[in-house]
Amino acid sequence: MPIVDADAPNVAWALDFQVDLTVDGKTAPIASMVDEHTRMSLSNIVDRSITADRLIEGSDKAFATWGGSPHVLRMDNGPEFISEAVRAFCAGSVGCPTFHRACRGTTGSPSPSTTGCAAPVGGVRDQLIDCK
Repeated sequence: MPIVDADAPNVAWALDFQVDLTVDGKTAPIASMVDEHTRMSLSNIVDRSITADRLIEGSDKAFATWGGSPHVLRMDNGPEFISEAVRAFCAGSVGCPTFHRACRGTTGSPSPSTTGCAAPVGGVRDQLIDCK
């Protein structure tokens, strides 16, 4: 599949995981979905564990909230994204082909438009994790 430029809203979205620790030392994964053109955060799923079914549920909700699926949903080859359930969901969503690419830029610093990875959403840790 050729690389699709995010030249307008809802063309290319990126989905990736971040992991942080809560004040009690337990992990808190965050699945972030971002529109690559607007850089708007479309979905953030935070839980102790995020299963493929939960990721599909959150993605489906984001599609419904933002007017349908994007033309391309970029994600890396992480274990959360290579499950058969996620592949089947993407294959069954019109306009939502999977686009797997490693999370490494070829030159300079990686960016979602060149790596297919969602960049950390500024302020997520302060808003969701810290208990200040």
